[in-house]
Amino acid sequence: GGRRNYKLRFDELLLIYAQRPDATAVLEIEQWNKFGRYVKRGSHGIAVFENAKRTNQRLVHYFDISDTVNSKYARPVPIWKMKEEYENRVINGFEKRFGVIENNSTLPDAIVSTVSKTVEASIQNYKRTLIRESENSLLSDLDETAVTSVYRNIVSNSVAFLVMTRLDIDTSKYFDD
Repeated sequence: GGRRNYKLRFDELLLIYAQRPDATAVLEIEQWNKFGRYVKRGSHGIAVFENAKRTNQRLVHYFDISDTVNSKYARPVPIWKMKEEYENRVINGFEKRFGVIENNSTLPDAIVSTVSKTVEASIQNYKRTLIRESENSLLSDLDETAVTSVYRNIVSNSVAFLVMTRLDIDTSKYFDD
């Protein structure tokens, strides 16, 4: 759900998914109106925080495209979709941005390799905080190496899962519950 909402912040995506896991394209009422679409009476907004830093606690309400109807002035809503013909360009984009990918034979392989490489490169930035925060958790009995390994696996799998889901790739071949 919410996988087409790629321009939103992560915290917004989480709140959207929690409230409307089936949402595909969300905007505020005013933005839907610019597309010549109107929110149906009785529709319930999806509440998110306006400001990621929480300095402004105002709520913003998004509505899914399924909550709207066309007016006579309606314009098409551009909803990006991954197509097979884009795969090589996406893989090349990963390599331009993140360097050589260990396994780029398929798009899912390229995603897993890119995410793994990125997590490994950044794990040192979070290691100290992770160790400190794990002291009063289920991870408290593990040594630093094990905690780091758990973190690496969880983050890598989560990010790869999110990217694949966003691209409509069947994740059941790569991840289980």
